[in-house]
This record gives sequence, structure tokens and C-alpha cells, in this order.
Amino acid sequence: MGGILVVEADPSVCALLVALLDGRPGGVTGRADSTAALALLREGARFDLVLSDDPEVLRAVRESSPGAATVLTAAAGLPEEEADAVLPRPFGIEGFRQTVEKAESLSRARRAALDPRS
Repeated sequence: MGGILVVEADPSVCALLVALLDGRPGGVTGRADSTAALALLREGARFDLVLSDDPEVLRAVRESSPGAATVLTAAAGLPEEEADAVLPRPFGIEGFRQTVEKAESLSRARRAALDPRS
């Protein structure tokens, strides 16, 4: 496991979010479409944190990376139960950072529960 996956349909927003997360342990991977992100997960990629505007990606992450934390980055009206946190649009940089920090803490706690040696 490791790193952060950002899945955002708008390539410029995806690039911005990846830049904001640059330097985090494990690195940051960005995908501008859900199909590419789902393919990455099917190929065996594992992440500690996934931010996505697509609930289908978050469901796939729950199956492939049980210790990962998930954040839905979307407008109102999407199924919030698919995510550990929801970052409603529009969101500011500070709100984004706070949500990421909380999700990273959740991911660390889950990984520790799954593997007490970590």
C-alpha cells in the first residue's frame, strides 16, 4: 500500500489537487478519468487515500484496499455512503487540506488495525 490517488474528471482540477498533495509520503497519482483509475486498481495498485468525484472508484477502492480512506469530491446529490468523507464543491484549499489530513489519520488507524506490526 501507499500513496494517494486523485481521480478528477477535470484535468486542470486534477493537476491542481495533485500539486497541492505533492511531497506526501508514498507519492501522489492523478487520473483524469474513472476508467483509467479503475484500470490502475485492477492492475493491483494500492493506495492509502483516494479522492474521487466518482462513487464507483470509491467502491472499487474499498474492495481492493480495505485500509484505504476515501473522500468523495463532488457536488451535492451523490451517494455519500460510498466515502469516509465528503468534500462538497466548491471547496477551498484549507478545507481540502483539513479533509486530507483527517482521511490520512483514518487510513493510518485502519492499517494499524489490519496489521498491528505497522
